[in-house]
Amino acid sequence: MNYECSGSERMRRGWLWAHTCWLGHALGAAGNPLRRGADRLVAWLTVALVVAGLLAVPFAATWASMSYEWELAVAAREAASRHEVQAVATGPVELREAASGPHSAQPEQIWALVSWQGRDGSPRSEPVEVGVNTVAGARVPLWVDDQDRVTGPPRTADQVVVSAWTNGVAGWLVLVTGCAALIALVRWAAEAAASRNWEREWDVVEPTWTRRLQ
Repeated sequence: MNYECSGSERMRRGWLWAHTCWLGHALGAAGNPLRRGADRLVAWLTVALVVAGLLAVPFAATWASMSYEWELAVAAREAASRHEVQAVATGPVELREAASGPHSAQPEQIWALVSWQGRDGSPRSEPVEVGVNTVAGARVPLWVDDQDRVTGPPRTADQVVVSAWTNGVAGWLVLVTGCAALIALVRWAAEAAASRNWEREWDVVEPTWTRRLQ
């Protein structure tokens, strides 16, 4: 692979090609005599972090698998502890703001008082969100837990799969972002150190250089 890249070539091929050229030079592929030891160190650290980012793929897959098992167990507990009842709307339907604030884009929610028979046979009632066409006396499907508290339906198998994949991808993105941030930090620190060294060397050379020009 040819790592000799002119400025116009780097501009034409873009950011990735420019960094590939820099990495090739820093690793010694082009035999550049001006290559600094710090450049070589930063280049090898960059390679190590890129490899770490690639190794994050199986880690993310393992994390997704673990998340799937955990989510599946939670869904099983939800299915065992929740059941659906047919409540009846007994109170007036009213509108409630879903979110506060002058710039809120959330629509209004429709609520009504509903009643149902608890597991112990006693009557239960609670205001819940209902459909737009709900009227007094209408049946309202409702999910409740073992203590007859209103809750949501148990998660489905599809929801468990989506959640597990989301967790896996999120974990991979966190690791890759961390590697990219470390690469940027290492390169910035190396360039800052090189700039300070150059300034110190120039402070020594500049007086002699200036006298020669006079």
